Amino acid sequence: PPDFALCCDGSLPATIQERAVTSPIFYRPENFSKMRVKVLNKSIAPGDEELRIAAKVHNAHKDLNPDVHDLSIEIRDDDVVYAATVPAGTMTKSGRVWLLKDPLGSIGGIKLLKLKIKANRGASLSLRTVGMDLTALDVGEHMVHAVVTSGNMALTHRRIWVEMNGGKALGTNR
Repeated sequence: PPDFALCCDGSLPATIQERAVTSPIFYRPENFSKMRVKVLNKSIAPGDEELRIAAKVHNAHKDLNPDVHDLSIEIRDDDVVYAATVPAGTMTKSGRVWLLKDPLGSIGGIKLLKLKIKANRGASLSLRTVGMDLTALDVGEHMVHAVVTSGNMALTHRRIWVEMNGGKALGTNR
């Protein structure tokens, strides 16, 4: 057709432009950058498992402050496997480090909870519980969701749960 006569002119180079379409990638710097969750059997008896969590975040929200806001931790798959809330002001503070030590685990079974907030607002959290019943956790590969909340802040981490060490320990991949 006359409208396309210029396209068919051999004096012009044929040009191809390749274009790609992709799904958007959402980056939330306030969420966990690394998290490791383990359940260790302390003895052969069922119901005597210990939960260990080690997590890091690059950009913690200003509401991550255990002096002012409750700090809640939850691990779930199909069911809530573990949930604990540390009331505001319960943890002792030394500089930028908050610590809760309780060998009896009177708050949600927490034996040791350490939260460190760096000057650049990066943060690390580690938790260790006393022996407790964590049998609600399904064994085998499936999704596990970890959530830490404080005030209006919610840090989340969702990963595939994998069995390690012959079933004695379980953990999420990084």
